[in-house]
Amino acid sequence: LGPRVKSPPPKYNEDAIAVRFVQECGEEWRFVAARGCWLHWSGSCWKQDETAELRNAIRHVCRNEAGECEPAAARRIASNRNISAIERNLSSDPALATKASVWDADPMLLNTPDGVIDLRTGECLGHDRDR
Repeated sequence: LGPRVKSPPPKYNEDAIAVRFVQECGEEWRFVAARGCWLHWSGSCWKQDETAELRNAIRHVCRNEAGECEPAAARRIASNRNISAIERNLSSDPALATKASVWDADPMLLNTPDGVIDLRTGECLGHDRDR
């Protein structure tokens, strides 16, 4: 791991917008590098992002940030190039990057539309993005 950053990034660069994305949307997204895919929390399970929902979510954060800037800076912030750079930054953010081994780690938990069934006890647990 690299050195700890002690100061915030410049307000409107890719890193700063990635930080804001994590603050606003981070609980809903995870990246699994070994699989090269983004996962999105549906409210009951993690689903692979097959329709570029992440890029759309990043676009919305960029649009909000661009609304606070002068036109030249706003164009740069909302550009496809900037969105791609933010997505690359997010893929390695410790709040979002996960190991493949954490997924389906407990074979005795079965996710269903009504909740998660603990096959050891038969108990139906609520959906939990951390389980």
